[in-house]
Amino acid sequence: MADGGPEPLDRARLEKLLGLLGSPHDGEALAAARKADALVRAAGLTWREVLAGPDQPPPPLTATPRHADDGFRKAPRKRQEAPAVSEPPTSTLYLSDQEVIDALLASSRVPERLKDMVRGYARRLELEGLSRDDRAHLRNLYATLRP
Repeated sequence: MADGGPEPLDRARLEKLLGLLGSPHDGEALAAARKADALVRAAGLTWREVLAGPDQPPPPLTATPRHADDGFRKAPRKRQEAPAVSEPPTSTLYLSDQEVIDALLASSRVPERLKDMVRGYARRLELEGLSRDDRAHLRNLYATLRP
């Protein structure tokens, strides 16, 4: 606008941008989200006002604390930690790492996707050795599947 005030919200464009949020391409979805947010802010609106609709007043605020920027508070992300690998069974401690790998690869009870993982452990064993967690995981597989 010429007076420097907020631009009217282009709802058709906003609808197209929000449709792109489901894109399988993360970059495309993120760019669409940022453009949609910029479009709303350029109109001098909050997301809360946009979601209420053009002819309706926004719903009353709840007592929960809100983020000052957009009227919504993001839920805290839970930190995903790698699950701890339990100690290897004592029945497998007398076997070498290579013997455990060979037995798992020779077994018909081990699914092919697990054999691929075991092959990865075999390559790692040749190149740099296995970590404590890798060794425990292999031995737990061996104890579970009893090749």
